[in-house]
Amino acid sequence: MSDKEAINIMIVSLNYDFSKKICENLAQKMDMQYADCYDLIVYDLIRPNEVLDKCGIEYFKRRERDVLKRCVDYYNTVLTMNYELFKDNYTIFNKSLIIYLLLPEDKVDKVTNKIVYENRNTFLCAHSDKVIKLQEFEIEKSVKKIIEILGEMYEDC
Repeated sequence: MSDKEAINIMIVSLNYDFSKKICENLAQKMDMQYADCYDLIVYDLIRPNEVLDKCGIEYFKRRERDVLKRCVDYYNTVLTMNYELFKDNYTIFNKSLIIYLLLPEDKVDKVTNKIVYENRNTFLCAHSDKVIKLQEFEIEKSVKKIIEILGEMYEDC
């Protein structure tokens, strides 16, 4: 794949901190940029809670979406965001390769109950281009597996 054809990779999981670590490591290994969409929203809004209090949820969501639309225009970048942000905005990333890291249930963020886990898991499976089931909660092995799968996906390019 040439530089002109490079796409962004969106990594999501039900453990946000794990996703961030994976993305940072994956970006470094693949010589790509890394961006956390939530951090970019916080940076753009400076004080998100004040914006929400003064301007309301409609304005806040519009500004949030504007930041995410700019993320789509990034070039050769590994992106991540938390589940809630992804759920509300996944359609923006239709030109990105969306990879869902399916973790063992005991390794997800503090999920309140099994129904919530099952609903979120079902949603992410349905709205991802690739689901990678991870048996271990290990950064290096997980990144290696992602790179292998990406290689398989793009070996004919």
